[in-house]
Amino acid sequence: MSTPRSSSLASVLHRAQLRVALVALLTVGLLLSCSSFFALRASLSHNLELVGRSISYSVEAAVMFQDAEATRLVLKNIVDREGLNEARVLLSNGTELAAYHRASQHSRLSRLARWLFPMQASSSVQLDGMEVARVELQSDSVALLLTLAWSLGAILLGILLTALTVLWASRRIEHIILDPLLALARHTRAVREERAYSRRAPTAQVKEIDQLGADFNALLAEVQANEAELQRRHEALRSDHDLLSFTAKHDALTGAANRAYFEQELQDSITEAQLKNTELALLFLDADKFKEVNDRYGHDAGDKVLVELVQRMRANVRDSDLVGRLGGDEFVILLRPLRHSSDAARIQQQLLTSLRETPIAIGAGISLTLSASIGIAAFPKDGDSAENLLRTADLAMYREKSMAASPNKSPSPMPSSSHAGLGNLSEKGAPL
Repeated sequence: MSTPRSSSLASVLHRAQLRVALVALLTVGLLLSCSSFFALRASLSHNLELVGRSISYSVEAAVMFQDAEATRLVLKNIVDREGLNEARVLLSNGTELAAYHRASQHSRLSRLARWLFPMQASSSVQLDGMEVARVELQSDSVALLLTLAWSLGAILLGILLTALTVLWASRRIEHIILDPLLALARHTRAVREERAYSRRAPTAQVKEIDQLGADFNALLAEVQANEAELQRRHEALRSDHDLLSFTAKHDALTGAANRAYFEQELQDSITEAQLKNTELALLFLDADKFKEVNDRYGHDAGDKVLVELVQRMRANVRDSDLVGRLGGDEFVILLRPLRHSSDAARIQQQLLTSLRETPIAIGAGISLTLSASIGIAAFPKDGDSAENLLRTADLAMYREKSMAASPNKSPSPMPSSSHAGLGNLSEKGAPL
């Protein structure tokens, strides 16, 4: 089924106005023309009868004496004066006594008029109550034909003037009605395409169109408010989601990656390193004598130490590296990728220097200098899985802690690592 072809509002208005105007003009014009034509025809017919009676009275004497010349002269005078076409007098026996035919200046027009509108009349000539002759008249119908022609001309002229008036009125309507509607349509299209709900429709001169624009603006305001509310809720949900995601992956106290998230990132990093044939390193860190901090200064002080410890670890690694907390005072650092095998040992020494040279303030004018033990494991040399690397780094850390506790004891063979817990816990930089 074909879709009907749509038309513009301007063309619809133009056609409607033109049709209404033409129908009204043709109706009025035809009615006026017909009424004028029939009124004129009736008037001419009545006038023709009166002229016939006048001729009857005028030719009574000539008919009595059957004077054809006198009768013709009377006919000529009256026919020329009244503008008739033809007149003749017939005796009672049917013999023509006299006739006169006026020469018309428009012979063709006269013939056409007589053919279209034949106008004839007759009147009797009586003597002593008896009909002795009969007068027959034929009127010139050119006036009727000219009246009809002028009427048709007036109708055509009216159609032309009406068309021009309709064209002018259409332009006025376009300016008053169509222009605001088109502006509103362009505005709605722009709002839909650009989603610019802050835009507002312009005012219009026509009350109904202006009200339509006001209603559309009110709808836009509601849509804008709803969109702002949805955006606010979306931002709140996204913030809550980010917070939940961060909380699920990070330690609540220090902000370091929790155990599950760190182990997953470690496994993913190992898989990527295998694909790209690169290396990575794992540093396992344990704070020396952290239990004494909790016992002597309380858990709040211990929490401050852990937070500061994570901050110093982050300050010494790259953004691509990951700091995690396995639990208690055990922390891990994932160096990814490991460009040089010496980078892990360098990071280890930087951390030890940071702890040794900058005490940690825990409040009430108290600062603590901590030491730590750090074990190192490298992929793929020291393990090819997350579990193996964590175990190797953990063993290396405990080896370093044992060496710190028994400096003269020969260490047992372990994966390569270095000791970071050479100092003792001290307050305000002084040994305990």
